[in-house]
Amino acid sequence: MDHKTGVSGESKFWSQFEFRIAFFALLVRLPFIIYDGLYNSDVPSEYHCPDYDLWIDRSDVILSGGVIYRDTSHPVRTPPLASYILLPPAIFADGHIAAFELYFSFFDIIAAILLYRVFLRGIGVFKGELFAKRCAIFYAFNPFVIASSTLRGQDESILVVFFLLFTYLMLQKEYKKAALILGLGGLIRPTIGLLLPLLIFAKGTNKERVGRLGITASVVLAGVLPFFILAGSDATVMTGRLTSIEGVGILYLLVAHGYDIPLAPFTALFIISYLGICYLVITRKIGPWSAALLIISIFLLAFTKVHSSYYLFALVYAAPFALNDKNLLVELYVIFPPALTFIDIAKSSSHSGEILYLTSGIVAWIIVTVIILHLVIFTWKTSTIKKNMT
Repeated sequence: MDHKTGVSGESKFWSQFEFRIAFFALLVRLPFIIYDGLYNSDVPSEYHCPDYDLWIDRSDVILSGGVIYRDTSHPVRTPPLASYILLPPAIFADGHIAAFELYFSFFDIIAAILLYRVFLRGIGVFKGELFAKRCAIFYAFNPFVIASSTLRGQDESILVVFFLLFTYLMLQKEYKKAALILGLGGLIRPTIGLLLPLLIFAKGTNKERVGRLGITASVVLAGVLPFFILAGSDATVMTGRLTSIEGVGILYLLVAHGYDIPLAPFTALFIISYLGICYLVITRKIGPWSAALLIISIFLLAFTKVHSSYYLFALVYAAPFALNDKNLLVELYVIFPPALTFIDIAKSSSHSGEILYLTSGIVAWIIVTVIILHLVIFTWKTSTIKKNMT
């Protein structure tokens, strides 16, 4: 794939289309960012920038020479790179909410460009310049993607880029580089670790497979060990709440409205479901792109802690499939964003105990679940036809 061109307005690295999608994707997001900057900067809420105070706390500690986990006012429940990768908006814009939203928007743009480059090169029958452009447009201008980075101010757009880089390297059989990216991604959010079986069981000798695992494990260990040394037992908070009932699942809807739900059986259900889908995609030799989408979808359907922004991980992989099924395209573009947004509203503490919000929230969750199931079924059918995604 050669992006070198002599056309005015292009560079060695970016095509004219990439410049255009970056410009228009940013243009669409700017009104929301500017509004927050002018009128909404001091009112983080359960929906709008709920983690803003945590980002500022961590950034202040790092910039003052302190140690996160030990010196922060709020518990730091994420791996260390998640705090350090958010330093640019804290440094260059004094931690303004609008700066964080602009920063997250840039990662949306990077993800869209990566999609374009992946499908310009092609995966099976899914290739060609026009198709690649449509994949990029699908993600960059999806209402849910736009809202996540601006109206909601969520940082999962950063991890989306790591998901894409990992999968791209797996497709190119650059397994050592993929192991490195997986380790770095794991230092942002452990969620990307769901794809570890794809790395371990990719083609190669047992020695090569152990080597890949060793690279990922070494990166993670090198990232977290200094904090266990410096912060001691305070650093163990990053391993807490990995299994809990939170987010936008039906379980948390019930918990948020006062119902007591046991965690253990649903954790067991997730483990069984996850191991099952990993076994299927590995033994059926499903390609890395489809396998990643199937694994993430099962995670979204079965795990007990799924925040709405986690659906970005599935949405970015859904692009080629949505463009080949009109019903799926409508579901993911028109129905999915408002339904998922409403679940966030329905579970808000301000509506706790209100039966109308509980009932309508459950209906919205069912709609989201049906859409993800449709995506899973369509992906599985498409991927079992070997020429499509290999």
